[in-house]
Amino acid sequence: MNLGSEPPTLDWNLANDSTSFDIISNIMIGLTRFALDENENIIAKPGVADSWEITSNNTEYIFHLNPNAKWTDGKKVTAQDFIDSFQRLLDPELAAPYADLLSIIDLEQTKATDDQTLFIKLKRPAAYFIYLTAYGLCLPIRKDLIEKYGRNWTEPGKLVTNGPFYLSDWHHEYRISLKRSPNFHQRILESDPRYTKLVQELKYFMIQEQSSAFNLYENNSLDWIDNRSIPLSVMRKIKDRAQKIPVLRNTYIGFNHQKKPFDDLNLRKAFSYAIDRKALVEIIGKGDLANNTWIPPSLGQFFDLNQIVQEFEEKHNLKITNDDYQRGFFPELAKKFLAKSKYSKEDLQKIKFRIPNIDSSKILAETLQAMWLENLGIKVQIETMEWKVFLSSLRDDTPDIYRLNWGADYPDPDTFTSLFTLNNQINYGQFQNKEYHELSLLAGTILDLDQRKKLYTKAESILTLEQNAIIPLFIDTQTILKKDYVKGLKINAMDISFLDEVIFAKNASENGV
Repeated sequence: MNLGSEPPTLDWNLANDSTSFDIISNIMIGLTRFALDENENIIAKPGVADSWEITSNNTEYIFHLNPNAKWTDGKKVTAQDFIDSFQRLLDPELAAPYADLLSIIDLEQTKATDDQTLFIKLKRPAAYFIYLTAYGLCLPIRKDLIEKYGRNWTEPGKLVTNGPFYLSDWHHEYRISLKRSPNFHQRILESDPRYTKLVQELKYFMIQEQSSAFNLYENNSLDWIDNRSIPLSVMRKIKDRAQKIPVLRNTYIGFNHQKKPFDDLNLRKAFSYAIDRKALVEIIGKGDLANNTWIPPSLGQFFDLNQIVQEFEEKHNLKITNDDYQRGFFPELAKKFLAKSKYSKEDLQKIKFRIPNIDSSKILAETLQAMWLENLGIKVQIETMEWKVFLSSLRDDTPDIYRLNWGADYPDPDTFTSLFTLNNQINYGQFQNKEYHELSLLAGTILDLDQRKKLYTKAESILTLEQNAIIPLFIDTQTILKKDYVKGLKINAMDISFLDEVIFAKNASENGV
């Protein structure tokens, strides 16, 4: 497979990007594990925990761990390993990017009742908490090995894991190899007819050039590839043999709210309304879905798009459809708000637009550059950076505007709305709105769907309609190409690939396996 780039980290308490979690998701397993039900909905199924009970208005969780769950060095996975992880992640000195998300845990009352029983006390109800237990920030750690090896604890020979595969080799900037773990307690048994054909080793290469990776696939050097390895120039040519999967990932433009010129709301509105999102996705050509809301339409049961469109119509004395709103292209409004901006066009000629160094981002940036020039008379300056450096720069030297996307950590709107709350470290542009912050937090504590819908609708309205804190562009669609002999590959809406049930059926007689 092609990973596309070097993972920034395999420390799951610190990871905050999909590249890192592609590896982590196959070497680690949490209390629960993401799976698909018969209707293709994402659910949490048993992981290290065989079962659990939820009590006291969804604030107390009791997990019963599988006594056969082991680390790769043979030691049992214990409830204390999870406590150690929570404590480490919430330690301010670690500066974990997701610490705020797990701050709902009351560490003083959370405890390991015994080695196989974990009691978690929440400070407030969280409708989405069971999903968090399947995600990376709730994975257990081996505190003893982190203390022994320090920053090198994630290197081969030192990293001890509890998932279906283990890290066998890591040639930095070139390849990561994982091998099947004999200690994984959920492994497929030898009596299963699939057993002898299970993939035994995963090799992830780090090929940034999409055309090079695609050619390797065509020449049978890679077994399956996704968007990271398919050049836009061939996307339309392969549509009949590719699998397209809409995912819970929203691509957007972020603003630096803490310095000029995008501290000006009128300018943010002008930049947003000058973009034809439908034309943008057609030019990029990946089959993405034009979108002007931060909460994805596939989570539409949690917010009222009709109400948001009505608010927009009333604000601007327009009559539009929902599709018009999701296209988001209102050039006359854009010019109107540009004229109201406190900055002149002369002030706006040195805007830096930073993007990761991949083909689709370059085409996106050049298309937006052309739209802003045509509709606003402003030419932004595009800066490209390698992925790992790009992520660091967003934190340490936030540019004027930047292209980023956000994939769901769990199938709930909280994973999107919490990104722009006051304390979230991924809120690179430092959007600060107390009402939005409180709405997002409150909505996550409520179990009643109708009440949550009202709160999320208001939060969405503040973020993208009233404050234009970001510019949503489109919902990503994942494109998969795989060889016929790769069976059992399942991609879910969160775009996480769990590979322990993948089998190779290279002979014609095996295709029914």
